[in-house]
Amino acid sequence: MTRKPRKGPVGKQGPKARMVPGPVEALGTHRVVEAVNLADIDLEDTRFRFRVTLRVGDLVESIQKHGQQVPVILRRNPDRPLLQVVSGFRRIAAIRRIGWTTVNALVLEDLSDEQAWKVSVLENEARKTYSDLDRGYAILAWQGMGMSLQEVAESVFHLSRKQASRLKSLVSLPTALQEAIGADGFTTTHALVLKQMRDRFGARVDCQHWIERIRREGLSVSRTRAAVLRLVKDEQQEDPLEVFVYQKDAETGRDCIRLRPVRIDPSRLTESQITNILQDLEEIRAALEGSAKARGTEPG
Repeated sequence: MTRKPRKGPVGKQGPKARMVPGPVEALGTHRVVEAVNLADIDLEDTRFRFRVTLRVGDLVESIQKHGQQVPVILRRNPDRPLLQVVSGFRRIAAIRRIGWTTVNALVLEDLSDEQAWKVSVLENEARKTYSDLDRGYAILAWQGMGMSLQEVAESVFHLSRKQASRLKSLVSLPTALQEAIGADGFTTTHALVLKQMRDRFGARVDCQHWIERIRREGLSVSRTRAAVLRLVKDEQQEDPLEVFVYQKDAETGRDCIRLRPVRIDPSRLTESQITNILQDLEEIRAALEGSAKARGTEPG
């Protein structure tokens, strides 16, 4: 017996269509919620998506238990065969993971691009689902439509220009830091501190290492900053691991190479130690090649 695919959670919300107020009210009317087949939605179109990652684990559990409580917002475009997602990418991703074939949605017929951008931002702002990074990308998108940073800050997000500028700066963070924000206690401020340290100390600050350590140890921002500075300081004072020294031969008076009894575990070396060792080995090779050449022989 073939099992029919399970449809969406419309039944859990009751058989009657609901009138949903909220950001859509800015368009001057209420809209009716309807069940829409996922097959009728262009799931590849992410034009109005500002989120860097769609973490849906907790949302999957909530929808399975309580049903889809908030409809997504879709736009019907006469030039497109499929509906376009304006807001609700995370809800759609969760519903797809569950295996349902429909989603509760508000389908807007007469939505301009500017209105779609505004509805997308306001709907998520109203429910406080945007992270600081999401808002940074949203600010960038609004500026791409010709608005100044001051206009976006005041009319869209109700922020000061300085606050909006800070949010916008987050989009320049390394990808690893962007993807880590918001998960397992890793905050926007953690990301900014690590970027500052990376800019200051370069490759000595391994962002992925610190992301994992912050999550594992629950490091606060101040403890993270102190730990990074302590590690960098220790590395600056570490043994350079010299492989050899030049020493005068007591009989001939010539400079000789004296190899040090150094025990090396490559997996525990820092970048500066590796560099020193490679430089020492190259210097030994050059000395040996010079000696062979002086004897009229070629090194093997």
